[in-house]
Amino acid sequence: MKREYNLVIEDNHCDCPKNELLTDKELLKFRIKPKTRKVNVMGKEMQIPKGMTFGELAKEFEGEVFGKILVAKQGNSLRELICPIRTDEDITFLDFRDKEGVRVYERGISLLLVKAVRDVLGTDTGVEIEHSLRGNLYCELRSL
Repeated sequence: MKREYNLVIEDNHCDCPKNELLTDKELLKFRIKPKTRKVNVMGKEMQIPKGMTFGELAKEFEGEVFGKILVAKQGNSLRELICPIRTDEDITFLDFRDKEGVRVYERGISLLLVKAVRDVLGTDTGVEIEHSLRGNLYCELRSL
């Protein structure tokens, strides 16, 4: 006996065609995708919704870090907080106590300096960020 199902899909969590009649055998071909993913975040196993950004997840861990969370580290890669979480690799949030967090902050401040100089002095003035001196950045402005 051949039975048919009218399968109506209202979201994108299934690989099957939308609003089609399917037999039992055809229905078994399609896998329902989970709406959440299991991730280890700073030593805690969590179920997080797919599509969640690192920033949204970081809000839940603000009290567990020293200062403001600057960047996320997933596996061996640094991720901006606006990026969605796409893999199940372990996640750690970095702040000013972490060497990588400081480097991200310095880079952001450096780009802000370059933008400010160009806005105020025009594109004829270049900014050279030479090196670090005792925790500070040594910069020179040069006329092009």
